[in-house]
Amino acid sequence: MRKQRLLADGMVMSDELLGAYFTARHQPEATLQHALSAASL
Repeated sequence: MRKQRLLADGMVMSDELLGAYFTARHQPEATLQHALSAASL
């Protein structure tokens, strides 16, 4: 459910942030969280 929420949040992200999200989602959860944190700065 948490990843679905992240995906929903991604719908309002810029293409750049979406790209970072879709790249990170193929990596371990810890890396995903790190990538999203970095992208949200």
